[in-house]
Amino acid sequence: MKYLKGVLKKDQNISLPFCCPPWEVRVLEEKYPEGFVVTGSTEAGSRNFEADTEYSRMMNKLGRHPETGTPWVELVYGRASAGALADEIEEAMASDDSGQATSAVEPASVAKDERAEIIAKLDELGIEYKPSSKTPTLKRLLDAAQPAEDAA
Repeated sequence: MKYLKGVLKKDQNISLPFCCPPWEVRVLEEKYPEGFVVTGSTEAGSRNFEADTEYSRMMNKLGRHPETGTPWVELVYGRASAGALADEIEEAMASDDSGQATSAVEPASVAKDERAEIIAKLDELGIEYKPSSKTPTLKRLLDAAQPAEDAA
């Protein structure tokens, strides 16, 4: 099983290395949108992962959103009973068995280039957005704006 490695920048003075399973990356990206960089992966042996156990582990490890009190893992995957985390774990385990990459997470430089490109297009179109918006949100804004532009 491949674990992803990287750096978590909590604030200007604190940067922490991390190593986690691929499904935890989505939660870390949500919790630390500006200070999260995947730098590579490492082989961490194989074992079976239970979605309920992983859900509880991430809930205890990553805590809750400071304003809403909702666990970070619930913000990303929904309630434990919804099955989204189980699907993500199953997908990661299946892709690991086939020898393919264990996650759809792109290297940081590619992700930042894509984000910059999307922001440039949004600015060009005059579309307002929050600077703290995540790349998928910015993509949806751009996608929503482009059909309207094509029709004009």
